[in-house]
Amino acid sequence: MEQVLALAPDNPDALYFVGLDSAQKGDTSRARALWARLLVQLPAESPARAQVQQSLDSLK
Repeated sequence: MEQVLALAPDNPDALYFVGLDSAQKGDTSRARALWARLLVQLPAESPARAQVQQSLDSLK
């Protein structure tokens, strides 16, 4: 997914999964930045948006 993100910086799947990997490795600042970029792409009523917001909120 890192390669996908490098080629397509706004790819929603890459933003999510690279953010998830970053969060799991303790790089919360990178996870926060990636998920924030993803969040603005998702419609307000989307269940995925709520999930991404919850993931953002859970970062320490």
